[in-house]
Amino acid sequence: MTLLKTMRLAVLAWLLTCAPALCAPALSPADYVEIRNLYTLYSQALDFGAYDDVKALFTTDGTIASAASRHAARPIAGAPQVLEQKGVRHFITNIEITPTESGASGECYGMVIAAIPAGKEALKGVPLFYRDTLVKTPRGWRFKAREFWSAKEAH
Repeated sequence: MTLLKTMRLAVLAWLLTCAPALCAPALSPADYVEIRNLYTLYSQALDFGAYDDVKALFTTDGTIASAASRHAARPIAGAPQVLEQKGVRHFITNIEITPTESGASGECYGMVIAAIPAGKEALKGVPLFYRDTLVKTPRGWRFKAREFWSAKEAH
């Protein structure tokens, strides 16, 4: 076998075995917009205590993990009900979306701002970090898994 044939076979073998793992399907501009909107809808639903709306942003088998669960994933369907907290707002920023074989992964920073009763500080903020697994469903992009940390935790 000539050196050229050997090199061609090696490249072909690499393309068939290694390259697919390196090449996740591309996301369209519309996918990026819809995923960013998913992040916005999540924050708004939390702010207004719309628990059913929060659940609807996850897949039916979606999970959430945080310090409250010792970072063990738990089904969103069984997560404690979100209650409206007057004066609390969630802000999401620095969203990074990466295509994956199964959809996308996402990471972002968050800030929860709470108005404090009269006589105390005007505002209190808690920085957060989110890491997400996202999938496209017939209902649009949804969280498959979501984990978040406060600034007090190492991640």
